Amino acid sequence: MDKKDASKIRFAPDEIYNYVLSLYQLSKYKELQTELDISLEKYPQDIRLLSISGIYYFKSNNFNKSIISYEQALEIDPFFTDALNNLGVALKTIGEYDRAIEQYKKVIAIKPTDADAHNNIGNVYLKKGNFESAAI
Repeated sequence: MDKKDASKIRFAPDEIYNYVLSLYQLSKYKELQTELDISLEKYPQDIRLLSISGIYYFKSNNFNKSIISYEQALEIDPFFTDALNNLGVALKTIGEYDRAIEQYKKVIAIKPTDADAHNNIGNVYLKKGNFESAAI
């Protein structure tokens, strides 16, 4: 995405984002789901809201919807490392190890010092029994 494309994204006002974030942090999940539905209908390209949606669905053990939320965010901004990392976690959780590794490699390519991505990719390699790659 270049600057020209980025300028087309409509983000929710910070008040809405902060409210949604606070609902998540306070574990008010029923209210959070309602507010996410309303906010994402009005601001469907807000990658921050899509990411919180992914986290919400992950915490609700709805991994498929979690994956969809992260993928939607990444369609808008393929360099959004939080979504890439969290997508990897969701994919790992459902046993999609190779796809999870792909996401972590993308994060590392964008942000080589991302400790979470390095840790997560190592854990997936361990799950696959690839101890040599896990140690790198």
